[in-house]
Amino acid sequence: MKTREQQRAQGAYEKVAAMKDKDNDKSYGRVCIHLPELIHRNGLCQTVAFLEAKGAKKPWFEQVLGDLAAVTKLARSGQEFAVEVRRAQLSDYQRFTRESLACAQWFKRYAEAILKVDASEGVGDL
Repeated sequence: MKTREQQRAQGAYEKVAAMKDKDNDKSYGRVCIHLPELIHRNGLCQTVAFLEAKGAKKPWFEQVLGDLAAVTKLARSGQEFAVEVRRAQLSDYQRFTRESLACAQWFKRYAEAILKVDASEGVGDL
C-alpha cells in the first residue's frame, strides 16, 4: 500500500514524464514550476481561472489543469475540477487547496528534474 505522498509523486511523475520530448514540453514545465506559487499567492480558484483563460490559446495550460485534476483525484477532467473548485463550500475548498498544493509541489520537482526547466523563467515568460 502506498502513502498519499507516494501516490501524488507517482501521479505527477507519470504526467510530467509523458510530456518529455513533446511539443511545448518546456512551456508545460514552466507552468508546472510556478504552479505551487500561483496557488499559494492567488488561491486555488483564481489559479484555476488563470489556467482556463490561458488554455484557450496555449493548450499546455489546459494540460496542466487536467493533469492536476487527475493527480489530485478530485475530478475527472480540468473542466470538472474548475466547476468543483468554484462550487466548493469553505471546508471542501480548503481541502482542495491543500491537496492541489501537495500535488503541485511534485509537478514542480519533476518539471525541474525530467523536463530540465529553469525555475528562473517567470510566469510572464509563458
